[in-house]
Amino acid sequence: MKQDDQETSISDHSRRSFLRKTGTTAAVSALGVSQIGTVMGDKDEFCPIRQSHSQETILEGTEEEVKIYTTESRIPGPTAVVVGGTHGIEPAGWKTAHAVQNWAIDSGKLIVLPEINPVAIQRETYVNENGDLNDHFPPGSQPTTKLARALWQTIEAADPDVFFSLHSSQGILHELAGPPGVGQAIYPTYIAGARANAYNTVQYMNNRFNSHRSIYDFKVGNTLYGIRPRLTHKVAADLKIPGFLIETTRYGTALETRVQWEKAIVAHLLRQNGMKVDY
Repeated sequence: MKQDDQETSISDHSRRSFLRKTGTTAAVSALGVSQIGTVMGDKDEFCPIRQSHSQETILEGTEEEVKIYTTESRIPGPTAVVVGGTHGIEPAGWKTAHAVQNWAIDSGKLIVLPEINPVAIQRETYVNENGDLNDHFPPGSQPTTKLARALWQTIEAADPDVFFSLHSSQGILHELAGPPGVGQAIYPTYIAGARANAYNTVQYMNNRFNSHRSIYDFKVGNTLYGIRPRLTHKVAADLKIPGFLIETTRYGTALETRVQWEKAIVAHLLRQNGMKVDY
């Protein structure tokens, strides 16, 4: 990835009004969605107003079925979508997402798809039967596989204000140590404010986790302009919202450390986009 420090602003950014986002996520009827749900009581320490917790399944009964977990507060706020498990050799992403699905929120709606590529996860491979899942999301066009279309339909139906895709890389961005890679970086979409959010979070991470060698300092990666057939690029181009591709590194790090990093990054970026979490 090429470093690009330019930030492009969009006038009158089409960010949705939080006040109209108190309804439930639209069901994806064509995908055979099943849903179950529970409600947290008023004694929840973080959010005295109730939060509902629901679960849906898309492509149910197939080897590519994906679970969707939604936490919704009765306090109006932003809608955030978090996805993990794009690649089966990157366990930090889906383990972080599974942790995020249990977070309490102070407002808005948190929608988590922890394992969006179940075949690759089960096989512990980078790809599934159709290759790299992340190559099937062309901006401005329909995704090119059944799974990619189902995932995109779900994300569109959520109408998110902010988006996260969680990954890990074999190496570290712009570092000679270790194998080539793009880890220890946050890659923001080009939408106004996203790159500034990423810089703020990088500073926070490097101050908070300063006990590691300097090669593990986080950086802001290149801006995602929506020119590649990747999921976060499609979010940028088609939804025009702040989005963040988060990459930690597998080089010389424990899985628990990568999960700790990714949880802290997501929480800090959520706060900057209007949602406080308790984790």
